[in-house]
Amino acid sequence: MIKLKDPKAVASILAGAIPEHKSEIEQGFAALAMLGKEPSMPLKIVKGKASLGFIPLGKIKPLE
Repeated sequence: MIKLKDPKAVASILAGAIPEHKSEIEQGFAALAMLGKEPSMPLKIVKGKASLGFIPLGKIKPLE
């Protein structure tokens, strides 16, 4: 579980890091901001695809 202290700041950082998913990230974090100042969400990585709750973060490379 990830606890976010400032969802808008996290969205800005992730949108810059993963520009191909900028609109999804901004929309998802706007919804998160409505859950309060410090919402919690599960971070999931399945078959190389990362997501924070329902927000897709993109693919990650395997660790070697």
